[in-house]
Amino acid sequence: MSVNRIQLQGYIGTEPVFDQTRSGVSYMRFRLSSKTQKKGESHTSWFNVIAWDRRVEWFGHMKKGDYVYVEGQVTVDEFVDKSGKERTSVEINLQDAHVVAPKGRAPSSPSDNRQRPQAQWDEEGQDDGGW
Repeated sequence: MSVNRIQLQGYIGTEPVFDQTRSGVSYMRFRLSSKTQKKGESHTSWFNVIAWDRRVEWFGHMKKGDYVYVEGQVTVDEFVDKSGKERTSVEINLQDAHVVAPKGRAPSSPSDNRQRPQAQWDEEGQDDGGW
């Protein structure tokens, strides 16, 4: 058995975009920035995050500038762009999230994400009441 799970904390860097597929499935996309330190230098990584269906309702209150905790699965797609160049797209399929600090309020500590029990979902995406 393999595990595909990523946990990140960072700032939502773009206003979430809400839309639907042709078949009517709702989704929400946003970009998340996460900073790391190495040898005294700060580095910012950007992640594409997408939430599907009911999770759009659950996490749709998040907005640009919020400091958030996200957890999900990593999807990597390789494709050829219009100019013929090979590209790789990495996306986080959002499973759980919460706002650690709303926009304008600095997070009090990196461990803030441990204050909320994590929700668990069954195969059909039903929340089992983890909160």
